[in-house]
Amino acid sequence: MSDYSEILDRLNELLKPYIKADSDIVLTEDSDLMTDLGLNSVKVMDLLLNIEDSFDISIPLSELPDIRTVRDFALLLERMTTQGNA
Repeated sequence: MSDYSEILDRLNELLKPYIKADSDIVLTEDSDLMTDLGLNSVKVMDLLLNIEDSFDISIPLSELPDIRTVRDFALLLERMTTQGNA
């Protein structure tokens, strides 16, 4: 079981490869996954698989429409890991 700050740190590490090297984007909890990071549907699915592997969980696709920001994703992961929905 991880707390929010640990989950956020792990999530930020998983998001780093999706930020373009020449970009000046600073990843924050308010970073929008689509707008700020420029993720498209293929990259989102790739990210989702990496997160599922890293956290050893299965994220229902029905949860994806509610995830817009890094914070949204971290809160979902916190909820799933603390409720034992892994």
